[in-house]
Amino acid sequence: MNKMTERKMIDAVYGNHSLRIEGSERPDFKCSGDGIEDFGIEVTEFFNTESDARLLKIPKYAVELIKSGNYRHKDDIDEIPVKDVVYHVAATGQKIPLKGILRPVPTHSEVVQKCLAKIIEKNGKHTKYNKSFPAIDLIVGDTDSVMRFSAIQELLEPIFFSPNAEEVIKSPYREIYVITRKNEIGKVGVPLRGNLFLSETLLFTKVYQEYQDHTRGANTVGEYLQSLAKHLVDRFPMTLYRIENDDWSFMAGTTAWKFTYDQNIAISDMTYVKATEWSRLAPDVEEHELPLLLAQMVDKERKKAFACYDKVYIPIGAEEE
Repeated sequence: MNKMTERKMIDAVYGNHSLRIEGSERPDFKCSGDGIEDFGIEVTEFFNTESDARLLKIPKYAVELIKSGNYRHKDDIDEIPVKDVVYHVAATGQKIPLKGILRPVPTHSEVVQKCLAKIIEKNGKHTKYNKSFPAIDLIVGDTDSVMRFSAIQELLEPIFFSPNAEEVIKSPYREIYVITRKNEIGKVGVPLRGNLFLSETLLFTKVYQEYQDHTRGANTVGEYLQSLAKHLVDRFPMTLYRIENDDWSFMAGTTAWKFTYDQNIAISDMTYVKATEWSRLAPDVEEHELPLLLAQMVDKERKKAFACYDKVYIPIGAEEE
């Protein structure tokens, strides 16, 4: 992938902010700006198969296949076969015989597992990056839009239930953005770690209320927030927090969840906030373990139910390809 393509992906995610972006190596780019800490960005492309990548990247490969059947790789014979098809003209009923390349549409579960494999690969390379960056984000470009969705749950749920979900939750990258498409909107950038973090708050809040109803315990705001803090330390060890004017905020990746004094919830993008203005949650939670019954109820619920907020993504739209 060339630097121009990488830069377009970066602009898609961070384009609404005045950043100074410089090409780099390990990671690909350095970002700086007034009043923010420098951070790095690593960019990678994702394809469902290597054959899909060749079909898109090799100029006129599709035309070449249809005209001459000249496959560039032995795997392409089975992955992107040329078939006889019939094109039906709706207006006239005319049937036109053609040759075409038929591609099956993978399920979200199938394609997400492959995307997670890509993320695992990139996680393994994180230690080789420049240590001067306090944070590095990863952008995964779904070049062929095979992870496109109508509701964001279609993308997030297979990750949540995957055995490899921990690779996202505990990734060394500050945030992992997937650029794909949302039907009726166009391209969007989805922060995976932030969304899974928010899903965890929804899961815990639901179970905590059930736990309090069952035990008839002291259901106070303070007890709830302290219990949530213990839970987040276990699930998201790098969680940051801040208490300001009796508003409690927790942050993972570039996403913050705030519980306000008047008991409302606010969600914010914290990409450009200095992490030094926040505190690590782990050292300040007196006891990390939840009551055994509550922990068991959370684990049980996680195996059967998923919930998420529906608009935690960056609208990019139908920009020029």
